[in-house]
Amino acid sequence: MGNAVSKQRLAHWVVDAITLAYQCQGEPCPLGVRAHSWSVASAWALAHGASLAHICRAAGWATPNTFARFYNLHIEPVSSHVL
Repeated sequence: MGNAVSKQRLAHWVVDAITLAYQCQGEPCPLGVRAHSWSVASAWALAHGASLAHICRAAGWATPNTFARFYNLHIEPVSSHVL
């Protein structure tokens, strides 16, 4: 059938997808984006109004259980830390 995808190649694809998402929104991609940034991206999307169904569909998750267990991070706005 073909060769299995390596961890490095998969990580590269994830970084490319994150970078493309920023470009599509007309935003500069932060420096140092890594494949594990996916967890932050999904939590950020939920905090900024994306539906859980949309996030699951975009991530390829059949149910929200994966998001709830591993990716539902508490993301606070930067302004909450400014005096």
